[in-house]
Amino acid sequence: MIVAYLEELGLSHTVLAVDDAKYISSVSLSKRITSGDLKSVKPGAQLDVEKVLALRPDAVLYYEGGNGEDASMNLLRKRGVRLIPLNSYQESHPLGRAEWLRFTGRLFGMEQKADSLFNDLAFAYQQEKEGANRKGENRPTVFCNAPFGGVWDQPEGSNYMATLIADAGGNYLWAESPGNGTLHLQPEAVLKQAITADVWLNCNDYTERKQLLVDDQRLASFTAFRNGNVYAANGRKSNGSANPFWELGVVRPDLVLKDLVQIFHDSTMLAPLFFYRKLP
Repeated sequence: MIVAYLEELGLSHTVLAVDDAKYISSVSLSKRITSGDLKSVKPGAQLDVEKVLALRPDAVLYYEGGNGEDASMNLLRKRGVRLIPLNSYQESHPLGRAEWLRFTGRLFGMEQKADSLFNDLAFAYQQEKEGANRKGENRPTVFCNAPFGGVWDQPEGSNYMATLIADAGGNYLWAESPGNGTLHLQPEAVLKQAITADVWLNCNDYTERKQLLVDDQRLASFTAFRNGNVYAANGRKSNGSANPFWELGVVRPDLVLKDLVQIFHDSTMLAPLFFYRKLP
């Protein structure tokens, strides 16, 4: 997620290392990883402090995570490494996450460029939102994700994904739930609530609807499944674990919103989607 801000500002060349290379979707950074020019310094649960120190970075950009800092951060701090948290994931609004682009720009003395980029994407986001509102009262009902390990997660009502759905003119089924985190539901509860929903979004990393039925044949009973309105946010994923939706999509929520507006309101689907794919 963090490297996406740097790439948007044309600063990917400043990156000396990443935590786990397999989650990097950037083309330019992937080439450097393949050539060995860009190192991975967190292959497991803990950051490799010695590898980081050997690179002699000017700063380490990181996010703290729900359980606070990685314990290795304090070791780096004691060795005099400048640590800069970019906790954009804590923002509940898509534009709030994208606005960390401005913060990143200030770290590199690029305030004007960062502000200009953010203002442009915020304008594009607002235009998409207003366009969705002009579609009238046709607000398709929407639910998200897929069951895993006996649990079916749904975004809480103030979660950034719930906000995207609302701004795109969708009627998210758990929009009234408090909080901006995640609801951990039983599959039966989702079946009951969403059985007649119009659109099924973010169904994990599947590429075909039939894959959803391997573990639970009941999923075929959803109206969205039967009508073919099932979408995954992996349309730009090429290989491995890296998915641009979780990097570029954070910095460019206007592009995510544009996809959702098309999914919710354009039955012809003539224009190609950017991040999403409709599962055959």
